[in-house]
Amino acid sequence: MSNNDLPLVANQCEENPFTRYGAPPISDPSSTLVDPSAFCAEEVDQINASVESITSQRYYFFSEIQEIIGGTNGEKLPCFLREVTRRHHSGSSFNVDNATLIIDIACSLAEPIVIPPRFTIAGTGLDGEGRLVFHDLSDGVSAVQLDTHQAKNICIRDIRISGEGFQPYNIGIDVSRAGKVYIKNCEVTDFHTGLLGGRPTTSAISVYVDQCNIYNNSWNLVLYNEPYHWRVRDSILSQANCCGVRIFSGNDHLISGCRFESCGQNGARVGSHSAMFMNNRFEQNGGVNGIGINILSTATKTRLISNLLSSNRIVDSSDPGETQEWGSIFG
Repeated sequence: MSNNDLPLVANQCEENPFTRYGAPPISDPSSTLVDPSAFCAEEVDQINASVESITSQRYYFFSEIQEIIGGTNGEKLPCFLREVTRRHHSGSSFNVDNATLIIDIACSLAEPIVIPPRFTIAGTGLDGEGRLVFHDLSDGVSAVQLDTHQAKNICIRDIRISGEGFQPYNIGIDVSRAGKVYIKNCEVTDFHTGLLGGRPTTSAISVYVDQCNIYNNSWNLVLYNEPYHWRVRDSILSQANCCGVRIFSGNDHLISGCRFESCGQNGARVGSHSAMFMNNRFEQNGGVNGIGINILSTATKTRLISNLLSSNRIVDSSDPGETQEWGSIFG
């Protein structure tokens, strides 16, 4: 494959735009200052009154919820989740709190969703009918966000999340404020940043990404503002305009068994402490003989173990001895 064959052009690759992602643009759902119209209080009361009409109080389907609260294309999903979060923080007894919600319809959304703590959002598989398609989001907004506090024990699985008609600087999934977040068998595509952890004044600790397809974003995966202990395994992180993985800071990150192919600039760009890349495949990132792994001068204690680099090379700008490499395969 020649440079002309690359599916994406390396644009929108300045790193300054990450400063656009200031404090998450969502309100605390427990605040009395929030406009009541932002919630689905009356509709959720209908769910409580009609709880026998849903499959389970702890494992239920959005198509059933939509029949109760109304809407045609999932447009009430954001206000429904805000109401779930508000009631969670108020301590009220609520039938569908701390549960698994199955997205089994195609949702077309013009505003972000906020996932409550101790909650699972699931689809019906990557090619299933259940999916989240976001359009016309404001600049800097994340499509999928976590609660403003207590963002722990959250799972996103088996679903396709994509942008459509989005502004240049939207995020697919923002796990800022995370503590134990699990993302499995998901597809995230067509955003400026597919998956981001760590807005200013926040962090993202213990994030587990497994068997995902995060591709065709300007930046597929970005670890920003001191994230810690990320585990990214057996995922496809290819076809980014700019970079498959950009690790700015933090420590103790493992990228294992992933595929980086045809990214516009680099497969991975690393500037953190104690990052480990193991058993990954890098192919023609930046074109033939482009940079598969770029170790920056800020990187310390980086470990590269048994990675395959096809038509790619490693560039190491770290201090002597800070990067160690074993068993790399070049071909």
